Amino acid sequence: MNAAIIVISGLPGTGKSTLAKELEKLIPNSLIIKSTQLRITKVKNDFFNENLAEIKLEKDRAYNKMIELAQIAIKEGKLPILDATFHKKYRRDFINKYFSNLNTLKIHLNCPETIAKKRISKRKFDSVDGFLNDPTSYDIMKIQSDKIEKNEEFITIDSSKLNAREAAKWIIQHLL
Repeated sequence: MNAAIIVISGLPGTGKSTLAKELEKLIPNSLIIKSTQLRITKVKNDFFNENLAEIKLEKDRAYNKMIELAQIAIKEGKLPILDATFHKKYRRDFINKYFSNLNTLKIHLNCPETIAKKRISKRKFDSVDGFLNDPTSYDIMKIQSDKIEKNEEFITIDSSKLNAREAAKWIIQHLL
């Protein structure tokens, strides 16, 4: 498969950004596009709560912007790596809607909750996702998540013992 776009999904702390960074290092002309970098709200407690209409709207705007940036990257001959939870089915459907004519590699990362929360707690506040250093973000998103269905064609990887560099090499060798 010669992917024109890579989608990495999963709850907070499952290793999306770590895997995306390793893929970007190994794939020439690739580019990471993160939904969290396109968000305005940086209030920890409300950042994930889509029961708040303004948060849901803001997240939708960020995902739409991510899709727009991916389309531009593809036109420029780059391989976009989308790094976002995609925990809502209708947002995963954006991928099929806008990229149905392209080879898309969709990877979903998961791991035991204790590991994800431990990873979240270790984040440094000055890192890209540092403001997401509260494990309750995992709880909120887990409750609000829509289950990935078989027909969505995600490859699910347990990231609990994952060496991101080796995983990226394997993905490139076997899936790209």
